Amino acid sequence: MKRGVLFGVFCLIVLFGLVSAEGGFVESVVMKVSVREGESVGRELKVISDSNGEYDLFVVGGSGVSVGESGLILEAGRERATEAVFDSRDLLPGVSVGSFVLEGQGESHVLPIIFEVESEDVFYDVSLDVPASSGVVGAGESFEFGVSVFDLLDVGESVDVGLVYEIFSLGGEGVFREEEEVGISGQSAFSKEIVMPRGLEDGQYVLTTRIDYGSSTGVSSYLISVGEREGEGWFGKYRLIIV
Repeated sequence: MKRGVLFGVFCLIVLFGLVSAEGGFVESVVMKVSVREGESVGRELKVISDSNGEYDLFVVGGSGVSVGESGLILEAGRERATEAVFDSRDLLPGVSVGSFVLEGQGESHVLPIIFEVESEDVFYDVSLDVPASSGVVGAGESFEFGVSVFDLLDVGESVDVGLVYEIFSLGGEGVFREEEEVGISGQSAFSKEIVMPRGLEDGQYVLTTRIDYGSSTGVSSYLISVGEREGEGWFGKYRLIIV
C-alpha cells in the first residue's frame, strides 16, 4: 500500500478521500478559518504518517497564515502536532487562499487553506449555495450557483451593495474576478452564472464572494474542482464528507 500522511485540524473541515492507482487510500482536508478584521487565532495541526521520516512543512500563498515549525520528524503511527497561526492584522477584509505543503521521503502532500476575514462590523453578509452537481466544472464551461444576501441590521429599505466574485488556485493565484452592484431589500437570494476561464489546469480551486457596503465587508467561500465530471475521468474517484 502507498505510504500515506494524514493531516488533522481542529476547526471546520471538509474531508476528501482519494483512492490511489495502487489501491491505497490517501486523505487530505481543507482548513477553513473565519475571523474578524484584526484578529489572530491559532489552530493545532496534526500530522500522522505510516512510516518514519523527516518532512518540511510550509505555506504556499495563504497571506496571514504561518506554521510554528517547518521541520517535522515523523514516527510511524504517531501523531505530530504543530500550531498554525491565522493573523489578519495586516490583511484587508476578504478571503486568503493557499495551501500547507508537507514534503519529504519523495512525497508531497497538500492541505488547502481558506482564511476568511470580515470587517469588525458586518451590516450585510453573504453565503454561497453550490449544488453538488455544480461542484465539478470544466475549464471554459458555464458555472451556476446561488447567492444569498442577509440584512443583519434589519434595515428593510432597498440599498445598493457591491459584490465581488473571485476564483483562486490553491497557490493563492487569482484566476477570475467579476464585480457588480445590486439593489437588495432585506434578505435576498438569486442565481449567479459565470464562465470559467479557459486553459485552467485540472484541480481544486476556491470560489469566493465578497459583499461591500460602506465600511462593512462580509465574505463567503466554497471549494470547487475543475476537471472532467464524475464518470468521465479521475474526479469521479472523489467522495465528499462533512465532519
